[in-house]
Amino acid sequence: AIGRYYLLFTAAYSVIRLVLKGKQDIPLILSTTPRYAMVMFYTSTAVMKRMFDVDYIAMFNGSTLVAYLTFVPMAFVGFFVIDTLNKAVLAPCFDESAPKKD
Repeated sequence: AIGRYYLLFTAAYSVIRLVLKGKQDIPLILSTTPRYAMVMFYTSTAVMKRMFDVDYIAMFNGSTLVAYLTFVPMAFVGFFVIDTLNKAVLAPCFDESAPKKD
């Protein structure tokens, strides 16, 4: 079920990108973020199963969609934490005023 949504968001991304003529905007983010969450979901469930013998989807009576919907808030928290760490830890390491190399 989630694979269909992934394809839908992928198609939407292409159309939005065409309409926006390459500019970054909210609709583009809204078509990209769910796809990242889907990839994180499948990666995380595979790691949990392989390393910890935890079947995350089975916890929701085998409903992949329900399992995914419970995972999405955790994915957004992960995005927020990573973004915050990037800004706090990594950003000061790069001098934005330095001349760009071609």
